[in-house]
Amino acid sequence: MPAGATWRTHGRSWTTHCGAARTCVSRRTPRCCPRELKLSSLASYEDLREDVDRWRSLIARVELQEGARLPAEEVARAQLGCRILECRVLVLQGRFAGIEDELRDLIAGSRGTPEAHVGAMIVLAELLGSTGRPVDASAFSAAALDRIDAAGAALLGYREFAAAQHVLALCGRGQESEAKAVLQAYSRVQPCSIVYLAGWSDVIDGHTALREGRNREARSRFLLALQALRGSDATHVTTLLTGLAAYACALAGDTAGAAALVDAFEGTPEQGSRAMIVGGRIFVTATAALLGDVPGATAELVSIAAEAEAAQMKQWAVTALRLSLLLGNTDSVGPLTDVLQDFQGACTTGLLDFAVAAGTKDADAMVAAATAGGAHGDVAFEYAGLSVALQLAGEQGSSRSARAIQRRLVTLGKRWEGPVPPALVSASAAETTSRLTPTERTIVALVNEGYSNREIADAKNVSVRTVEGHLYRIFAKLGVNRREDLRES
Repeated sequence: MPAGATWRTHGRSWTTHCGAARTCVSRRTPRCCPRELKLSSLASYEDLREDVDRWRSLIARVELQEGARLPAEEVARAQLGCRILECRVLVLQGRFAGIEDELRDLIAGSRGTPEAHVGAMIVLAELLGSTGRPVDASAFSAAALDRIDAAGAALLGYREFAAAQHVLALCGRGQESEAKAVLQAYSRVQPCSIVYLAGWSDVIDGHTALREGRNREARSRFLLALQALRGSDATHVTTLLTGLAAYACALAGDTAGAAALVDAFEGTPEQGSRAMIVGGRIFVTATAALLGDVPGATAELVSIAAEAEAAQMKQWAVTALRLSLLLGNTDSVGPLTDVLQDFQGACTTGLLDFAVAAGTKDADAMVAAATAGGAHGDVAFEYAGLSVALQLAGEQGSSRSARAIQRRLVTLGKRWEGPVPPALVSASAAETTSRLTPTERTIVALVNEGYSNREIADAKNVSVRTVEGHLYRIFAKLGVNRREDLRES
């Protein structure tokens, strides 16, 4: 690079000449500045790769010009800083081979500055989270935060990125309350944008609401988070949030909002972290399945899972297979059983047992596994799991089991926000319709015409309480939970 030349790095201009270049080598590059370690939501990893190449060229040029006057340890630290940044690029690209061991060795050894060690810890946490090991990821992100706190102002610039990675890892473990505590601690140590903190808080609350079946709440939270984090997205979570928000909109009955977010995701060029792109794609595909826009969308989730597993993104493989199964595609049972072995992520309580039971067509064991998931707060899994078990019980002619599951679904449906996805409505509903009494069939017809309970009571010359009793029995027979679901049956 000619003396006095200028380049732009993520919106910042750096003017270099021989003296300033040496300063960059001795003071900036070894530190692996957080501006280079993180990637803005508007940049691609190709941009960051260009920055790495420029710094390497600068180091080589200064080393050539300065010769023996430049201490070898300064050059080594500079090259190490570039390598950590390069590892971040590879993680963003989803190219994980060999990086984990290199980063672990750097962290365990004495090579490099405290800042280089913290940078390596954060990148390793991101790698571990991307490959489905949130427990290990949270250990390194927590260690990075501890070192940042101990170093005081020297490493404070890393805290935002380390905290964001730690929050993601904790959410991956299902520890949302601990994730919120990290945000609160971060806000006390380093004042920052209220909008930024609120955005991450909404991510956590949306994640919790989705698991608990509070789909309207999840929709609101993810939409708010999407707006809040667009301008400061160190982890590229907005790519994932677009898919999550679309999925929550579909579950909440906001089909127009879901379709708009799907269009936004598909119309945006792929950029940022490959792991977040894959995650967003999974939820967009699940959204298409809910909306009925793409035939075979649940089968496509199985294909995406295979791609994710081949790329070592085990977390996303499990997510795709889980969604496919809970949307009624039992072809995902075999792959899900395999990929869940030694998996560290959240939402796995009862899931492996459920997949095994589904593979052996054991409806009672499926109910037990779904119930275990619900006991750990995963109402979405419990509801969907019971729906799939009800379908199996109906196919097997187990009327007693089917009635028991239907009663559970009626009760659980009171906690489910939004319309029940068509894929979760029992396939046995058509078979049970023939078992309705003439009076019950008449009431179903009146409901479908839009009659209220009072209007039905007047038409049948009975009390409203009598109509409500008929509806309860109809719901139990059809495996639905509300009038809206009855119209779909």
